[in-house]
Amino acid sequence: MGAGKTTALFKKLDSEYILPNTNKRFICAVTYLEEVKRYRKSLQGVVKLEGVKSKDIIEQVKQGKNIVCTHALFNLLGAEFKTTLKEAKHLHGYEYDLFIDEELSVLEGIIGSEHSNIDTIKEFEDINKITSDELSLLFVGNILQTDISGKVYRNNLLKFNSGVFTALFSYMNTHDLYMWKDKNGNRLLFATTAFNIFEAFTSVWFVGYMLKGSKLDCYLQLNNINVIQCHHIENNRITEGYKFEYPKNINNIVMNDKKYCYKEKLSKSAYVKLDEKQFQQDIGNPFNNWLRMMKRTSKTKYFWTCYNGYENAIAKNNKYIYTEYKDNSIVSDNEEDKNVKICLPCNLKASNHYQHIDTVGYLIDRYENPMWINFFNSKGICLDSEKTMTAELLQFIWRSNIRTDTDKPTHVYCAGIVSWNRLNNFICEAEKEKQKKELVTRFRNVILRRVFWLLKHKTLTDAQKRP
Repeated sequence: MGAGKTTALFKKLDSEYILPNTNKRFICAVTYLEEVKRYRKSLQGVVKLEGVKSKDIIEQVKQGKNIVCTHALFNLLGAEFKTTLKEAKHLHGYEYDLFIDEELSVLEGIIGSEHSNIDTIKEFEDINKITSDELSLLFVGNILQTDISGKVYRNNLLKFNSGVFTALFSYMNTHDLYMWKDKNGNRLLFATTAFNIFEAFTSVWFVGYMLKGSKLDCYLQLNNINVIQCHHIENNRITEGYKFEYPKNINNIVMNDKKYCYKEKLSKSAYVKLDEKQFQQDIGNPFNNWLRMMKRTSKTKYFWTCYNGYENAIAKNNKYIYTEYKDNSIVSDNEEDKNVKICLPCNLKASNHYQHIDTVGYLIDRYENPMWINFFNSKGICLDSEKTMTAELLQFIWRSNIRTDTDKPTHVYCAGIVSWNRLNNFICEAEKEKQKKELVTRFRNVILRRVFWLLKHKTLTDAQKRP
């Protein structure tokens, strides 16, 4: 974070792909539409998609265009797109490479569970209505089958389309499904990005800051990809070889006193148990008082996050907590475009809109879905909840001025004791690593000075011995 990976990626694309006489092409998937616009502005020759459907990308691939799209659109690409890539190479010699900027959400959700709906387009929304009992009927009737890995396939010899199952069968064209039974024996379907889409590209680049133990790492292991060539950023260029580094400016973070933290875990289930009065007193009031103490009472001075749908309950009757404000300097005929949100999604990535702000509120304790953890454990794969949630916390903080300011503090308020400990431990580990490097550097310099002194002394001694 803050190492200049997007700048390095721009340089690579510009120097290797946007050339007059090359058959190399790229598709780059980014987090948001605003990032698509940023790429098109920074790179010449990147096509502007006229639509937001998979067929729009397919049409541009046929013409050999370089393409930038969102993660969400990329996740809807299916068999037709894969065929089009092969034809583009066979007929015209176009060799497409894929670049994923920021970690792709490869774990889509769980079908058959009442606690884990899949956030998808309207065409597929009926899959969230399917129950575990209905899934069992599909397997007992041999309409759905699994291979040795648990991956689900449709039995095409049996023609069956009805109601919500039509959406399920369509969804299977663009996603991989894995069947797994919970402790009660209920059949569930775990949905991931279809892996065969990656196999259609000449090479695939994941451009991010954490791999080991992440969701993406687990996904690659699930698909038996165990050999990965790592690179790092050096002098704003993508350089071969793995290099671990703590995020830039990590020591600029100034945390709230631990006494302001809520004394229990602030998980989603904990939020559900709190009533309106408790939200105001136990979550809102301490944050409100901290903002006043830090003199960050202006709505333009900070941004924050909580679980979706609870922001108004926290802000109610707390004078300095806002969820958005109107910026009249924004030129737009639509008044809503002038509303600037400062209560943001906790998994916000790749946004530079808030890099001038030096105060961040994080009012939750996030955890990985235990069903995903148990699913991967059954495959002998470890999904590290602490690592992934610490990375998400850091990503949120890195939307602030810490991205660009090297000498100014970034004030962070963690309402949850778990998040406070995660961030504090990470900062302490970074400080220890810094001290270790400084000690090694000092020791090396002492040794070098000693060697130079010995060489100089030996030269003088040899000169004195000469007749």
